[in-house]
Amino acid sequence: MITFFCIPKPFTGETRSRQINALRSWQALDVKCEVLVFGDEEGVAGACREVEGRHVPHIARNEQGTPLLDFAFREAQQLAHNELLCYANSDIVFFPDLLLASKNLCRDVSGPYLAVGQRRGFDAADAKYREGECWSPEIIQREGRMDGVLFIDYFLFTKSLFANIPPFAVGRPGWDNWMIYEARRKQIPVIDLTAKVLAGHQDHDHKHTAEGLSGGRDALWCGLEAQKNRRLAGGHIFGVDDATHHLDESGSLVLRVRPFYFWHRLREAHEIFPRWRWVLLLLWKLVLAQSKMDRQIRLFLLRRGVGLFPNKEKRHSIPK
Repeated sequence: MITFFCIPKPFTGETRSRQINALRSWQALDVKCEVLVFGDEEGVAGACREVEGRHVPHIARNEQGTPLLDFAFREAQQLAHNELLCYANSDIVFFPDLLLASKNLCRDVSGPYLAVGQRRGFDAADAKYREGECWSPEIIQREGRMDGVLFIDYFLFTKSLFANIPPFAVGRPGWDNWMIYEARRKQIPVIDLTAKVLAGHQDHDHKHTAEGLSGGRDALWCGLEAQKNRRLAGGHIFGVDDATHHLDESGSLVLRVRPFYFWHRLREAHEIFPRWRWVLLLLWKLVLAQSKMDRQIRLFLLRRGVGLFPNKEKRHSIPK
């Protein structure tokens, strides 16, 4: 079964309801599933008792007091009773299809792997997503909003896969994309579960931080902690579309065959395709050299007042 873990926000107001919804959905998947909740924010201990989760109050933090993901991943892998772990944002609701997908992966993949998927956003307060007292996965699947491939809110992985990750700040961008890059760099299969797993993302604001309170998500994503996360990630922005495999509608594991994928990821291609390392590295350096030469030529011409497109106005003029 699966050991879930998360680093929640304080359990106050509407945030409490959303996070309780998420934790209950994880715990309800199977009696052998366990839930680890990190942090000592307001209401966390009480919420753990309510959902019968395991509270891990201590967590390392940065200078701003934001919890660090490397600590949570390291501790979770030591504390987990299961060989399969899932880090998820604490507003993500899962359904039984995740458990079925994990069983298929255990059957089809013999070694370590990372599985991710796109999320589907919905308003948890809207009654249209419910059938009686329960949410309807069919309605959420049909009416919910499919978010982009760079919004990665859960990571299903085998124990010890992420023994060492940089000290990313939770809730800021960049780290989730790095996780996929790191798995690809290690030659670990990355599996896209979007077609088989519904990950319901309960819509919310970003007022739990000072940056989010003043300027919303854009301010949070441009803040100092977000910038540091991106530096730690080395600029490697990988998404769900960078997966090596996917589960099809029947639940079978299928290899993604993309002959020209290396061109899309030319910067990292020598790392994720080690067999062709030197050829791809040379190609990347040639592209960089050509780009540098192109900039120098343009700058040389501009300094001498030479227009790069001298006939542009003439081409776009309207005959009288």
